[in-house]
Amino acid sequence: MSRNLNGGIVTAKSASGSVATRAVMVKSPDDRTSLAKPPEMAEYLGKTVQGLAVWRTKGMGPKFIKFENGSIRYRWSDVDAWLSAQEVGGAA
Repeated sequence: MSRNLNGGIVTAKSASGSVATRAVMVKSPDDRTSLAKPPEMAEYLGKTVQGLAVWRTKGMGPKFIKFENGSIRYRWSDVDAWLSAQEVGGAA
């Protein structure tokens, strides 16, 4: 999986073993006014969509929004805050 922030390829393997591939555009930090969908967030964080789902069920990872229809979205500001909270070591 690529971590290219200008876009990338996401692959997913289904239960039947088939592999689906699709392009995902990741917005630049200056163009993050919309909410991010799980495939976009997975690409940005270098995770899988399934990995993000596991984080959500365990109460880990960045805050997320769950709509009445079950769809999940992430606010970029929440993701940035979560990433900042993960920083360790180094000089200030």
